[in-house]
Amino acid sequence: MGWAKPEAADDSVWEDAREGFMERPGLGTLVRASQDLREEFEEAAENGGAIQSLALGALDNSFLVSDSGEYDSFDHPKRAILMRAETNMLLTNPMTNGKPHTTGLHQLVIETGKIVSEWRFGNDGTDVTMRDITNDTKGAQMDPSGLTFFGLDDNRLCRWVMRDKSGMVQNLASASASAPVLNWTQGHYFSRGTNFQCFATAGDGSIVVGSIDGKI
Repeated sequence: MGWAKPEAADDSVWEDAREGFMERPGLGTLVRASQDLREEFEEAAENGGAIQSLALGALDNSFLVSDSGEYDSFDHPKRAILMRAETNMLLTNPMTNGKPHTTGLHQLVIETGKIVSEWRFGNDGTDVTMRDITNDTKGAQMDPSGLTFFGLDDNRLCRWVMRDKSGMVQNLASASASAPVLNWTQGHYFSRGTNFQCFATAGDGSIVVGSIDGKI
């Protein structure tokens, strides 16, 4: 309640949270978990891998996505979101020439660390690209049967549906040609020049989108 609707909660809701904090002279108040995250950032920097994104978990674990990571035949992940009660993760990787757009994503089972499926972005029989992905509601990652998420590109915003409810274990060596196509359920193509860069879902169900010129 204190996180989702701060105006409806009093300060007592944070008492338990404060017990997990520790005081450091000169550094203010830090969360214990942030110490581990800082160590992970430092380790990634030492290994030459830049942090691409952070997938924040509502349960015990959050995840740093580094460009030095590799999963099976899939390397250099760019963006990650948690799904299905945080048992699965969707990972995208950039296209060639360092561009942040991607034509598909991979589904990873967190417990095993294995990629089990590859999916392609398509609309009306045509492959499309996405710059970013995010959960389509604030608590969607905790839904064990969650199948939908939002996608954003320079001039488009849409919702995708994973057709196979359980995911598909594929032969990843030959998956690209036969990868299932995500189902475009809702979306809009905006006029050229919007240059969308990033987005997020708000607690009231709104979508907040940022463009390259700093506008929201």
